[in-house]
Amino acid sequence: MRESMKRRVAVAMLWAGMLGASAVIVLGPGTAAAHQQGPKMHLADAPPDQRVETITYCGGIYRVITKEGAPVEYPEFDLRFKTDSGPDGPSPGTPVVLKAGMRGDRGFIIFSAPGEISGFIKTKC
Repeated sequence: MRESMKRRVAVAMLWAGMLGASAVIVLGPGTAAAHQQGPKMHLADAPPDQRVETITYCGGIYRVITKEGAPVEYPEFDLRFKTDSGPDGPSPGTPVVLKAGMRGDRGFIIFSAPGEISGFIKTKC
C-alpha cells in the first residue's frame, strides 16, 4: 500500500474511532465520481438473457431461467430479491436478473412489485 494511502486509512480510522463507528470503508485512490455507479438501466428494456422466465428453488439452490433459455444456478445466500416500481423498473410480470459480485457469481432479481416475488418462485426438485 502506498504511503499516502496508509495515511488516509489511518486518518479515517482515527475519525471513525472518535465518532464511535464500528467500520471504515476506504474507496482507494481516485475522485469520488470514480466510485459512483453509472447511469441507471431502464429494466423494462432488458435484453432476453436478463428477462426471467422461471425461478425454481431446491435444496438451497435457486435456478434462474431467462427468456433466452440459459439456466443459472445461485446458492440461496448469493441471490438477492429487489423491487423497483418506478419508471426505470421492470415490466409487471417480467423480473430482470442482474449479475453482481466481483466475479459475477452473485445476482439480483428485480421485480416490479413485492407481491410478485413469492408467486414467481416455485419449489421444484
